[in-house]
Amino acid sequence: ALPLDSLQSLSLFYINELLLRLTQRGDPFPALFLVYEETIRVLRGEPGAGWYLRRFERRLLENLGWAPDLERCAKCGRSLDPTLSEHWFYQAERGVLCPAHAPDATVVTLEAAALAWLQGAMQTRIVGGWGPSLRHCLEQELQVHLGGRPLESRRLLAAYLRRTRLTSTT
Repeated sequence: ALPLDSLQSLSLFYINELLLRLTQRGDPFPALFLVYEETIRVLRGEPGAGWYLRRFERRLLENLGWAPDLERCAKCGRSLDPTLSEHWFYQAERGVLCPAHAPDATVVTLEAAALAWLQGAMQTRIVGGWGPSLRHCLEQELQVHLGGRPLESRRLLAAYLRRTRLTSTT
């Protein structure tokens, strides 16, 4: 096996930390552990596969029964069709809101392309500017279930990115 780069190692640490924090030893989630195994394989073999982390996060939420409904507005029940609006909104613990019920201070904009990706098979790379809004929505939802306690892997990633930015500018 090829040696892992720093981002790959931090990504693997991240998915392990999520599993350790959100599941208990012996939890019966065989489908989740298949997703986990597949994610490890992809992250080890494909540098720059950060999009696969988003897929893992969503599948984790689904398997644990915490994934919000992506088919209907969490407030009015309106069908969420990504072709009807460029922007949707996401609120942790509630889910996706149609444009008529947002924004307010607690929602995050969810691009139509991100909603379509989540509603689909999540098999394609994230292309375009909607990756950050997708990451932020999933992060918000996970944070609710992490009880507000930050992940060490995210702290290490932020420190790594700061350090690499500093060394690339000097």
